[in-house]
Amino acid sequence: MNNLIKTDVCIIGAGPSGSATSIMLSKEKIHHYIIDKAVFPRDKTCGDGLILYAYKSLKTLGEEIFNGFLEHPKILHSNSIRLHINNDLNINFKESKDRDMVISYAKRIDFDNFLVEKISNDFAFKEFGNGV
Repeated sequence: MNNLIKTDVCIIGAGPSGSATSIMLSKEKIHHYIIDKAVFPRDKTCGDGLILYAYKSLKTLGEEIFNGFLEHPKILHSNSIRLHINNDLNINFKESKDRDMVISYAKRIDFDNFLVEKISNDFAFKEFGNGV
């Protein structure tokens, strides 16, 4: 057995929830461990659409992270969507100055890696790809 590590907080999984939790703990200067069985960047099966609530969640991580998300070259943003359900249904969102009303498309490999890269090295011990 490897060395036993004691910690108050251990995050299992570095997907969006785990990475966001790590970022918030780092803001509070709480040392923690985050582990994932995969090596990043890694891909996962997903519909790749981000719901509007994701914008509000990203804003809580800080302005720098939110703006980096908006400017990321592999994440697409739109203020309208078209659904094909029997007849065409067009939905247009009014784009506000804080961009709350926007739809995004991001492949999981890009979105998850974007968040993992924002995890603080000062407060988080990261261990990826060890078959956890």
